[in-house]
Amino acid sequence: MFGSMVEIQTVQELFDALGGAKAVAEKFGLSRSAVGMWKTKGHLPLKFFRELTAASAPLGLTISDGLWPSKISAREPRPFRSGSQSQDASESGA
Repeated sequence: MFGSMVEIQTVQELFDALGGAKAVAEKFGLSRSAVGMWKTKGHLPLKFFRELTAASAPLGLTISDGLWPSKISAREPRPFRSGSQSQDASESGA
């Protein structure tokens, strides 16, 4: 089945696949307006990466990396920022 996966390109496509914005809001315990903001912003909150990909996979869908708010691929762990910010803070006396 993995060969036939379809990539979701827009938030609206994801909503349509998952039964609409209301169904998505109910599934994740969010208000409809909160989920509606995903469409307004044009991307999905990274904190729902696992849940949204898990809900999409059984339907034969993957979610485009472009729908996540980071330039880093959502499929990759985010790198740990070592030193640069903490050194700046310590040098400034913070």
